[in-house]
Amino acid sequence: MAACGTAAFRKERVIGPEIATDSLWSGPAEKYRRMALHHGLHTAWSVPIVSDNGILLGTFGLHHPKAKSVGGDELQLLEKAGHIALIAIERDRVQTALTEALAEARKSEAELRTIVGIISSSTPLTTSVGCRMVRRSLAGRAPSAGRPFLQAKIPAHRRP
Repeated sequence: MAACGTAAFRKERVIGPEIATDSLWSGPAEKYRRMALHHGLHTAWSVPIVSDNGILLGTFGLHHPKAKSVGGDELQLLEKAGHIALIAIERDRVQTALTEALAEARKSEAELRTIVGIISSSTPLTTSVGCRMVRRSLAGRAPSAGRPFLQAKIPAHRRP
């Protein structure tokens, strides 16, 4: 599995001080060992990139041209670089989610405007002049449960 695959699987830092002899680079990973050595890489260090809720997002790895054990400064660099990668990945995911949410909100707004337009064009709304004329012509006629006709039949939000 090599360093990055193992770091991803275990969700923990993996340090391979010598690719040529490291068992992580054997079996199915043997072809990657040959490729790494062919390109002059002899040490592999990798950290998993894990979100706050435990989801593996990837790995961050460093390789060195000499076989060597890792020092404290290098471990700190590896951990910080992995953390920066985590911040960048999460920021990108949040930005993508916000962009998609905004697009969905705009789509919903457009659909709502279409629906309101259809309703407005198919249901004639009484103008205030029309209401005054209806009020004058119907005032006091056809009472319904003790209320004038205008109040009983026209919803409050439609009255002038």
